[in-house]
Amino acid sequence: MLENAFPRVLNEGYGGSGSSLRMQSASGATITDTDGKTYIDMAMGGGTCILGHANPLVVEAVNKQMCHGSLFTVANPYAEDFAELLGDAIPGCDQFVFASTGSEATLRAIRLARAVTDKKKIGVFSGGWHGSHDQVLVEEDYSRDSENVPAMMPKSAGILDEVLENLVFLPYNTEAAFDLIRDNKDDLAAVMIEPAQGSNPRDDVEGFLRDLRDVTRTSGILLIFDEVITGFRLALGGAQERFGISADIVTYGKTLGGGLPIGVVSGAPEVLSYITTDHGGGKPPFYNGGTFSANPLTVAAGMAVVRYLSETREETYARLERAGETVRAELNDYCLSNGVPAHVIGIGSMFRTIFTDKPVRSRRERDLMEIPYETQRDFYRRLLSSGVHVGANGINFISLAHTADDLDKVCACYQEALSSLTAGS
Repeated sequence: MLENAFPRVLNEGYGGSGSSLRMQSASGATITDTDGKTYIDMAMGGGTCILGHANPLVVEAVNKQMCHGSLFTVANPYAEDFAELLGDAIPGCDQFVFASTGSEATLRAIRLARAVTDKKKIGVFSGGWHGSHDQVLVEEDYSRDSENVPAMMPKSAGILDEVLENLVFLPYNTEAAFDLIRDNKDDLAAVMIEPAQGSNPRDDVEGFLRDLRDVTRTSGILLIFDEVITGFRLALGGAQERFGISADIVTYGKTLGGGLPIGVVSGAPEVLSYITTDHGGGKPPFYNGGTFSANPLTVAAGMAVVRYLSETREETYARLERAGETVRAELNDYCLSNGVPAHVIGIGSMFRTIFTDKPVRSRRERDLMEIPYETQRDFYRRLLSSGVHVGANGINFISLAHTADDLDKVCACYQEALSSLTAGS
C-alpha cells in the first residue's frame, strides 16, 4: 500500500497515520514487515503472546481443533474443561463468563456490577484503559481540572453525555481518590482499576490497591480488577495472586487467549451467583450471549497457554521477573550515568519509558512532565530503525521467546535511542 493511497481500512493504525509500516508475519520474539525487515518485537500482540509468536504448542492446538470445527454456537465441552483449568490457576475464582475481547469482558463486568448492586455509577481512574466501548472511553481533561478532582472528557466522538454522568472519575495513586469514593458511595456500583496501569506500570502500588480494597469494602462498593493485561503475566493468578488482594469481579483477556481474541469475567461466588439466580419481580435475566464466546478455537489456544504456564509456573515467572528487572535496571543505570532526561518503570515482565528524569506518580504527572510528543515519536522511530518494534501504546512486554541475546540487543538499541535525548543532540 502506498503511503498516500486512498485508505480503505479505517481502523486505528491503517489510514491517515502517515506510516507505511505493515507487519506480515511473526515468529518467536520477532516480527517481520512487508519489506522483509525483521525486528525484535517488544509489543508481542499487546502483551498477548507470552509464549512468543506462533508458539508450536498453540499452533498445534489450534490446527488440531480447526480440523474439528472452529465455531458451533452451542455449548461445547472444551469451554467447560478450560473453566476447570482456570479455576485451578486463579485464586478465589471457580466460575467464568467467556467473551470475545477484553473490552467485552469489562463491559459485562460493569453490567454485572450494576445488576448486583442496583446502582448506576462506576468509578474509573485517570490514566486507566478498560477497552474501546462507550462506557469507559474517557480521559482526563487537564485544562479544567485539579490533581485531586480530575475532570473527564470523552476520548471519542459519539460518546453521550449520559455516559459521563454515570462515571465517577478518580485521581490515581492518591488518597484523594478514597474521599471521592466515600462521597459517592450511595451511587457507586463498583470501582474499576487496572492493578498495574498500562500508561503507568509501576511496582509500588500494592499499598494503594490494599487501601482501595478496604475503602470499597467498607463503603459497600464492588471492586473490579481489570486484569486484561496483568492476568497470567504478573503471576499465574495475575495481580490477585501477586498482591494477595481479592477483587469482587475480575476481567481477563490478551495472554489468556494465546493470540486469539478472548475476554473472561470471573469473581467472587456471591457476585457471580446473580447470573444464575431467578430474581423474579419482572427483572430480566442477566444477558451473557455472544456468537464467538467460548468458541472452540480460542479455547484450544488458551488451554495450551494456561497448561504450559501452570506446569512451569515457578520457573516461568521467575525467569520473566528477572528479565524485566534486568532490562529496567540496565536502562535506568544508563540514563542516570549519561544525564538522559528519562527513566524506565515497570512491573514483572512489562515496562515503558517515561520521558522525564523526575519521578511520576500518575499518568497525569507523566503527561505534564514529559518532553514534547514529537520528540517521543522520534525516539520510537529510532528504535524501529535499529530493529526494535514497540507498540503504539509504548508498553514493552517480555515473552518467554526473548533470549538473553535478544534483550541485550534491545538494551543496546534503547541506549542508542536514549542518547538522542541528551542536551545538544
